[in-house]
Amino acid sequence: MELLRQLNRQENGFKIVGLANDAVAVEIIPELGGRILSLRDQRSGREWMDRQHDKPLFKNKYGDDFASGTFAGADECIPTITPLTWKGRSLPDHGEIWALSWSLDENLFRESRMKTSVDLPVSPLTFSRTITLSGQSVLLDYEVTNRGEEEESFLWAHHPLYAIESGDALQLPSEVHEVLVTGAEGSAACPSGTSWRWPEPRPGIDLDKLDLGGEGYAKFFAGPLLRGEAAIVNGVTGDGLEVRWDGSLNPWLGIWLTRGAYMGFHHLAIEPTNGSGDALDTVLQDASAKKTGKMPLPLPPGASRSWRLDLRLTHHPRNP
Repeated sequence: MELLRQLNRQENGFKIVGLANDAVAVEIIPELGGRILSLRDQRSGREWMDRQHDKPLFKNKYGDDFASGTFAGADECIPTITPLTWKGRSLPDHGEIWALSWSLDENLFRESRMKTSVDLPVSPLTFSRTITLSGQSVLLDYEVTNRGEEEESFLWAHHPLYAIESGDALQLPSEVHEVLVTGAEGSAACPSGTSWRWPEPRPGIDLDKLDLGGEGYAKFFAGPLLRGEAAIVNGVTGDGLEVRWDGSLNPWLGIWLTRGAYMGFHHLAIEPTNGSGDALDTVLQDASAKKTGKMPLPLPPGASRSWRLDLRLTHHPRNP
């Protein structure tokens, strides 16, 4: 049986809790949107979550522009990423919950399970996420419940910012041959809606090598996927991060890559999601997604929906 440890500390007045075993350690901040602040490989010491260490932790106000946030670790986005008005509701940038305080189930934490939950203040939904460790894997179990009296549609996306190191490469399922760009600037500039061949859409850009041919950024989507999986593998150090999920429940993958062009950041986001874009209304009108049935399904009143995300840290030491 693996030895599990609970972690508990304070930083800038915020309570940080976590779990660790001999392979992995994970920390979250319930008060800051349940943010996953740290995901560390205990064997190699690699910290996977990006963070501006010269910027102290602080709490945003509900409705803030996401660009005013800390850009640290991983958030959860629901019921939209792009701000919009839906059913007469004003939905903020990157959704309703990333700037809220989530409640931590202290009893489950003592049992080495980190369950955090929050009621969305505008949409009649309750969101919860339970984090457990299993060997090299950090398991994220999600549940959304409709508190309302009519069916509700929602767009969900896991929103991590992974730190990029020399030697990192991005791996996608073999079924991916092209991706759809929804935004790109700098060296990667192209019109929204452009289809890029994967992994080399044009000379100088190697997406699998995280190379945009200079200073640029791009957001693009792959899917619908049969297999929910993606990975970052470092050919120099042997470190790897495998992201796995049920593609029948969340058939799309959003990818955000910036190489210096967005606020000077160099990071990568691997974003499993149930929709083919960042805006709830646009996703629900996506003709191709409707044709395949690969779009967010409405949640009946009083009903719940659950799914799992597996973050597996691999480590294969290289010979000197």
